[in-house]
Amino acid sequence: MANKITPRRPNFDFSVEIPRHWLESSPFKTHLCNSFTLLFPTGEKFFIRSIQKFMSRLENEELRLAAKAFIQQEAQHAIEHDKFLKNLREQGYDIDPILKLVDEVITKFVENNTSQSFQLALTAGFEHLTSLLAEIGLSENFFQEATPVMKSLFEWHAMEEIEHRAVAFDVLQSVDSSYRHRVAGLISAYAILSGLCALVTANLLWQDKLLFKKKTIQDGLDVFFLKHQLFPKALSIFTRYLKPSFHPEDESHLESLLVRFYPRESTEVA
Repeated sequence: MANKITPRRPNFDFSVEIPRHWLESSPFKTHLCNSFTLLFPTGEKFFIRSIQKFMSRLENEELRLAAKAFIQQEAQHAIEHDKFLKNLREQGYDIDPILKLVDEVITKFVENNTSQSFQLALTAGFEHLTSLLAEIGLSENFFQEATPVMKSLFEWHAMEEIEHRAVAFDVLQSVDSSYRHRVAGLISAYAILSGLCALVTANLLWQDKLLFKKKTIQDGLDVFFLKHQLFPKALSIFTRYLKPSFHPEDESHLESLLVRFYPRESTEVA
């Protein structure tokens, strides 16, 4: 593990003044990000459990320590995003059916119908995708015009996803080095993440009665194909994982993002 993984405990205050469309006054961009907030509490807990199931089999002490730090970081991510759910409720969004759907897919279906080793491969795949999104979001300054506390939340989370990007992968390789298993985890993670994000984003836009508005469609095109080009950039990063020799720590260009977006000392554990 090349990076030192530092558990931090920011305590974000999500005031009632945060606007409904907190990212560039764009409903599409805001709800795309809100979709992640609705997925993260359940998803992060799944990642933690998938790693914990193999902790006793980790013989490398450095990896064991990294896995413990990974668990601490992911637990804090779940806590902070969960706090913002109160804001969404107070803004009038009916999010409980969404949370139930996420729990049905991840906690009940996946954990009840797949092996522990596949759940670990799935977690490694999810971690590549969240690191992918973090890389694009930070390098593009995607949150530059967001409400300050939301900018801090997403940039802190993105930075830590990059910081611990190799942990789940290394745990997987230590217990199951099958290339086919690794790729199956990535493809399954992509299907679950993209499917849930699309459904949740569409649902929130529908609740706003803005799903088919011209600005919504234009912002979607800007994010995925025109201005930010999320789709082609994500596809390029996605395919890195398919190389048999791939390892997350080989992505040395990400170190500059860690330096640039490292949280202030006030957010670190004393």
